Amino acid sequence: MPPAPSPDPKASLRSAIRRDLECVSSEQASSAGHRIEMLVRPSPFWRRASQIVLFASLPGEVDTGPLMRAALEEGKSLVLPRTRSAGRLEFAKVGGEGELARGAFGILEPARDSQLVEIDRESLLLLPGIAFDRSGGRLGRGGGYYDRVLARLRAEQRRPHCVGVGFALQIVDRVPMTSLDERLDGFVTEQELWRVG
Repeated sequence: MPPAPSPDPKASLRSAIRRDLECVSSEQASSAGHRIEMLVRPSPFWRRASQIVLFASLPGEVDTGPLMRAALEEGKSLVLPRTRSAGRLEFAKVGGEGELARGAFGILEPARDSQLVEIDRESLLLLPGIAFDRSGGRLGRGGGYYDRVLARLRAEQRRPHCVGVGFALQIVDRVPMTSLDERLDGFVTEQELWRVG
């Protein structure tokens, strides 16, 4: 009898963290979002950034509304991703949460007539994930959307400062990484703002 295939470490970690995230209430997500906004706003990389690239949170994710409002209050450009065909992301400027519409996967994203923008080194990219570690490791949902964006920006020498956004329960000792996975510059949770190095 052939040996059983060894479990995929990424799939195992995704399943474990997703089980924990199912227990997160909307009140906890909202509270975490406000706490994270308080931690990120005084940071040097927030203050330096002219453009804040965020994501519209899904159930079980930190509420990113406070960060969106903070960016607009400070006169920064607020940019969110929009899914294109062939598994790619494009980014568009929005003036607030009211300018978002449900996209192909039911995720709120900029409406089709929103102005497309480029991400550059003057941006701050705050991105979602399933798990993060203290070496900059990030485990996404498995589609590789953000990894492809970051690899392209790195190749073009215009990669921004990249910080993962999540709950403290999403921080693990080590995220399984491959050569296609891009490392981040840090993460922020309701408990801490961590910068790699």
